[in-house]
Amino acid sequence: MASWMDESLSRGMRSYLMRQRTRVTWAAIAKRLGYSSIEGARSGAYRYAKRSKLPWPVPTLTKGFMYYQAFMDGEPWAEIAYDFNDNVERVINCARVWANRYHHKWPARHEEDWEKKLRSRVQSQRYN
Repeated sequence: MASWMDESLSRGMRSYLMRQRTRVTWAAIAKRLGYSSIEGARSGAYRYAKRSKLPWPVPTLTKGFMYYQAFMDGEPWAEIAYDFNDNVERVINCARVWANRYHHKWPARHEEDWEKKLRSRVQSQRYN
């Protein structure tokens, strides 16, 4: 599945995916993807949805799904927690609960050594 972070994708697609997977505001999407206005981000996502026969407005997803999907897209847990302004343990637990509830693979994917180190560093900073 495509990630909204993939810069090779159209901005409209990235805007739609970012809204779907992170639930951030259109203002945050516009800023992150370089749109000059909120309307630009929203209309780009709208055009992408219509061309791709996707639901509009963008459906709201659960945090568990979003955390799980972001990790499957290659984001490390520490970055997901940062993006959602949440703590790493809660993010992992929420994704695990969602995966178990909906019978998805857990662990979602192999966590690379560098990801484990990053997660460990973020967790130790939180407790100091």
